[in-house]
Amino acid sequence: MDGHYLRAHLVDMKHPLVAELVTYSWSSYPAYLNKIPSANIPRWMGLFLSCEEGKHPLNEICQAFKMTHISGVAQAIKSLNMAVDDDKKLSKTKNILIQYLTP
Repeated sequence: MDGHYLRAHLVDMKHPLVAELVTYSWSSYPAYLNKIPSANIPRWMGLFLSCEEGKHPLNEICQAFKMTHISGVAQAIKSLNMAVDDDKKLSKTKNILIQYLTP
């Protein structure tokens, strides 16, 4: 989506969802503007849960996430763990997901 579409559907409304596009938490728009580092936390979390908690084979994870090489799984998990180390809220979310999604 481009910025004009997002602005029209999030900001320029009778009852705006956000005051500024860069504050909309579910948008990649801030990363597009280089306001925040590009991170795909939901995808990284899915890869982590599939690999570390679900114990799925790396080649199956790559296929499910449409990745070309298994090293991308390891890199995503490493990036997630670094993000978790820096963000207590993200750490709590990760732990809640592990608790609810694993037996």
